[in-house]
Amino acid sequence: KTGGVKLSPDQLENRYEVTLNEAYNASKTALGKYGTVTRESNLLMTTNQVRALEGTANGRDVWVRVEALAPRLTSVKVQARSTWSGSDVQTAHELATRIALELSK
Repeated sequence: KTGGVKLSPDQLENRYEVTLNEAYNASKTALGKYGTVTRESNLLMTTNQVRALEGTANGRDVWVRVEALAPRLTSVKVQARSTWSGSDVQTAHELATRIALELSK
């Protein structure tokens, strides 16, 4: 996460009945097609597996967090920020839609 003034929501969460790897690969593909992936990471937590992506899309900084809630239930959170750390929910929504489309293939 990055600091900023929160004037409007900048994060969206969708849940899918797929494995963590399927959701992560779809997120990585969607971000790569819409912008660029600048960083990939695995977050070590005691209860859930979490993977994260950072990048840019539509001239905005974006973060994607993919978390396994159950073996076949995955949460995908997309956050986008514009310059001066303002929120950009439209870019987050566009990326979230592209992730859903990648999962439907």
